[in-house]
Amino acid sequence: MKISQSQSRTQSTFETKIRYILDENFLSIAEMESAHGVTYTPKQKALLVEKATDMMPQLLRAFKFDCVLLPTLPQECNLIQLLKRHPLGMDQQYKRWFESLFVTFAHEELLPSCEWLIVRLDAFPCSTFQTWSAQEGTLPSFAYVPSAVELVHAMMSVQMVRGTRLFTETRLRTSSVDQCGQRVTVDNYGPDGLDVNYFWDSGQLEDVGLAAALKPVAYG
Repeated sequence: MKISQSQSRTQSTFETKIRYILDENFLSIAEMESAHGVTYTPKQKALLVEKATDMMPQLLRAFKFDCVLLPTLPQECNLIQLLKRHPLGMDQQYKRWFESLFVTFAHEELLPSCEWLIVRLDAFPCSTFQTWSAQEGTLPSFAYVPSAVELVHAMMSVQMVRGTRLFTETRLRTSSVDQCGQRVTVDNYGPDGLDVNYFWDSGQLEDVGLAAALKPVAYG
């Protein structure tokens, strides 16, 4: 199935509008295909363009909140599958702690296919030196805490497409929970690059902040 000229023009127009608002903080479908070595079908591309029209009210918020807008991959995947595609510095010679079947988030939480993510490029403002409950309570109604697989996807994609390393100074708590009930964290500042770890919900440190993303459709 070939993409029609009308669909191609529609995709180009929508991407031009988004690029005008977000500039380099927009990762296009073509850029994602090139970076990840994937191919979206014409139907998937049309679906992404259609979904993008509903999220237009969020783009100004995305600009103000310093977010990156990017599509997910053509096929859904969990964190382990995602990292096997692009490890970006994670040591492949030993089994990662979250590959155990007892650590359900890495197996059961999925990055959905052909959706848009609007992820903040650093910790949510004033979220360091806070417990998990305090951090979560600061989010506005139009935002949410992304899962570990969503945050890793955004981090890896920005690094592959723009050459920019995110989360180099702060560990970000996600909505994912480890086998002991603590929030999973993601950072990219250690000697081995990307690190998926965990931190006590009651803990408060200057380098532990909150990950944040905007809901694709505006609420509140």
